[in-house]
Amino acid sequence: MIFIKRLLLKNTIILCMCALLIFSPISAFASSVSSTIAETEKTDDVGKAEIFEASLSEIRDMLESGQLTSQKLCEVYIERINTFDKKGDKLNSVISINKNALAQAKQLDSERKAGVVRGLLHGIPILVKDNIDVSGFPTTLGKTTLSEDIKDTDASAVAYLVGQGAIILGKTNLSTDDASTRYTVSALLGETRNAYNTKYASGGSSGGSAVAVSANFAAAALSTDTNSSAKYPAALNGVVAFRPTHGLIDYSGCENVVKARDTVTPITKTVEDAALMLDIMTDNAQTTPYLKSLSKTALKGKKIAVLKELSQYTYNSPNEWKKSDDEIEALFKSALEDLKAQGAEIVEISIPKLFTYYYTCRESMSGSANAKAKLLSDVKSQLSQKGADAIIYPSYLSTPLKSGFDEYGSHVSEGSLFLNSGAYLPSLIGLPAAVVPMGYLESGVGAAIEFVSLPKTDKELLSLAYSYECATNKRVAPKTAPNLYEPIEFIPEQDNGDGDSAVSDVTVAPAVPKEPGFDWQKLAVAMIVVAALGLCVWILVFGYKSDKRKSTHRNRNF
Repeated sequence: MIFIKRLLLKNTIILCMCALLIFSPISAFASSVSSTIAETEKTDDVGKAEIFEASLSEIRDMLESGQLTSQKLCEVYIERINTFDKKGDKLNSVISINKNALAQAKQLDSERKAGVVRGLLHGIPILVKDNIDVSGFPTTLGKTTLSEDIKDTDASAVAYLVGQGAIILGKTNLSTDDASTRYTVSALLGETRNAYNTKYASGGSSGGSAVAVSANFAAAALSTDTNSSAKYPAALNGVVAFRPTHGLIDYSGCENVVKARDTVTPITKTVEDAALMLDIMTDNAQTTPYLKSLSKTALKGKKIAVLKELSQYTYNSPNEWKKSDDEIEALFKSALEDLKAQGAEIVEISIPKLFTYYYTCRESMSGSANAKAKLLSDVKSQLSQKGADAIIYPSYLSTPLKSGFDEYGSHVSEGSLFLNSGAYLPSLIGLPAAVVPMGYLESGVGAAIEFVSLPKTDKELLSLAYSYECATNKRVAPKTAPNLYEPIEFIPEQDNGDGDSAVSDVTVAPAVPKEPGFDWQKLAVAMIVVAALGLCVWILVFGYKSDKRKSTHRNRNF
């Protein structure tokens, strides 16, 4: 009995000592592995937070610096769509997602790594309104079923984007057959809700593109504008829309509504991005004249004309005038002060027959061409008399429309007062127009100022809009779709003096861990573990035999 107790006590002590020898290095090894995994996960998230609210230019910089990959960029956008568009507040802006987007992104990442960059949008996802043809997608026009007629060619505007390396991430919702400007409701997907307050309509018919860009489902989207079907949703959803001079962008491959008015319109978060998109879609990606023309001081010394008929009162019916919304008026007055602060002089012009022109310029009217020529002449005359460079007015004048349907299945906004300034002038005579955020209403819904100028003055107009945007910076991200990631500091690789990537002499960690070499530390830990186990076994066996011999010897002495 004494022998057994001694044996148990001794071997217990030995086992404890061996356990300490074994588990100390194992614990250190596990801690090291855990730390490595945590650091890897942290590295994988580098750049993801910065995607939120990033412009095309900022995304390009992140891709070029190695802070971000195209694959990661696509993953974040798809994650955001699944989280906020299909669940949560269900903004309902995206009809379909490109199932090959991640594979395309991976290929473009490989090309970039090999030093091949296709163009200004290499590896950047873009969304496209579903009345614009994209190879591999049906063009649904928002109808009840996805067409089996898969397109095998891209619309001209899309082809230019893809040629510059863009990934078409998916197609956005629209009013079925582009039939409504008040809201975006398709038979296929249903209603797209306002990015800032889902109780309100998104505007139409390009509500899907406007909401998707505002909610950071992509940095930019393509839409089309016939009367104000891109400009009005952009205003309501706090983003930029640029309607170019009619015919400046090739419209082939896009569904026609009114051919004399239809134009492709980029929707972006910044005027700078709109200029970049315009450069690409006008085949000027090599020289970027629109982008290079932008100036933060463009407003200085310029005369900007407030168009009375679209800034204070709007025609509602043959015998009635309706006053604009008080909140809109207040925001517009504030915008005028901002323009003055940038050195612009504000003047006023009036085109009393504007609302008559709205009807006589209709393409179905026999005298349409003459009416359009007369309206353009009136506009030129007014600007010339005042020496003005551009026209401005609020993009819309009425309280935004509610979303949803009544008990009879009609959209609740159908009977509401609808005062949309943007539908009256640019579309009638093909003028360029830029919509830029000027603030938000108490409901949270966006409001915008619209800049308009004469045909083929797109560069000058973009610069004026850019100057206003830089000075005011009114854009605010919607709370319906917040950032999914916390910012993580990224320090790009530094130049070692050979000219590869130069900043300073400080050595810093790269954005993505290098492939590890042979880990001698792990080998040492493994050797300690094996040795400790061997020692444990040897001590146990030797101790048992020794104790047994001693016990036998004692028994013999008895």
